[in-house]
Amino acid sequence: MLPPQRKALREAGLLGSSRRAIVVNLPTSSGKTFIAEFRILQALNQFDKEQGWVAYLAPTRALVNQICSRLRRDFRPVDINVEQVSPVLEIDALEAGLLTAGDPTTAFRVLVTTPEKLDLLLRSGWEEKIGRPLTLVVVDEAHNLSHKGRGMRLELLLATINRECRYAQFLLLTPFIPNAGEIAKWLDTESHQDIELDIDWKPNDRTVVLSQPVPEAGHNQFRLLFETLVTTRGTLAVPEKLVPDSTRLPPLRRSDIGTASKVAAATAHLLKRRGPVIVLSQRPDWTWSIAETLVNLSTPIRIPHEDVQLVKRYLAAEVGASFRLCGLLDYGGWVHHAGWPD
Repeated sequence: MLPPQRKALREAGLLGSSRRAIVVNLPTSSGKTFIAEFRILQALNQFDKEQGWVAYLAPTRALVNQICSRLRRDFRPVDINVEQVSPVLEIDALEAGLLTAGDPTTAFRVLVTTPEKLDLLLRSGWEEKIGRPLTLVVVDEAHNLSHKGRGMRLELLLATINRECRYAQFLLLTPFIPNAGEIAKWLDTESHQDIELDIDWKPNDRTVVLSQPVPEAGHNQFRLLFETLVTTRGTLAVPEKLVPDSTRLPPLRRSDIGTASKVAAATAHLLKRRGPVIVLSQRPDWTWSIAETLVNLSTPIRIPHEDVQLVKRYLAAEVGASFRLCGLLDYGGWVHHAGWPD
């Protein structure tokens, strides 16, 4: 286990906790999902006779998919069925059949979805239709309670579950929330706990640098300089500006780097020889422009991996061979954003 996991489960007592409402406040990438898995097993074991089920709430479709895959993989050896329902605010026939499956060997024990979809299910009386009690609600990214829109709906959902689902317990996971104790106490004034660990630990060593384009003297070209801004350790700080290998500079002119997206693409082009690079943009449409800039800087892969070829054929069949992503795959590129279908 990672240090935060050991501290939460052993030293903070979460492993043997009988508290009804728990808020875990730990840094990003400290393994909160692993901690949640222990709590899920506790709840399922506690209400095994009643065939109780757990709702795992994530704020986005992408995170729902990711969490569901992780829980299925980890719980498969102990025969715990994990299912997910789409964030769409309606219940189709397939989901209805999945939720009401009566065979104990196939019935789900963990349901992964968004808060809005669970709210719809509960308001439609699905706990009663299922015939099994909701025994634990895990809320990932619980700091969304402070969000003006979704936060209020999440708060109302938790209050409704607290009032109407008599067996329900709560586990809220968050990397930062200032009033974890108050929230735990709000959910249950008598049986609550907040776990907030102040530990000098990071999941990896990181250096955050500012990439700056600098014009080359006498040429309509530029070079990049990297300036260290933030590091996880003082020993990683580099006071002087770093000059990347000039032979790796992309063939862009000064006029081509008027936007942050262009600079990001040029920086990614320089760094990709060290390994995979992820470029984060503020808007979905910008992901395409960054990817296309990278394509212009790169040469196509001579023989793509067979898995890449399979994905390309699948995309061509589903959305057409002219879809822009098919071309990006030839260069080892991929675009991902919230607009993707399942």
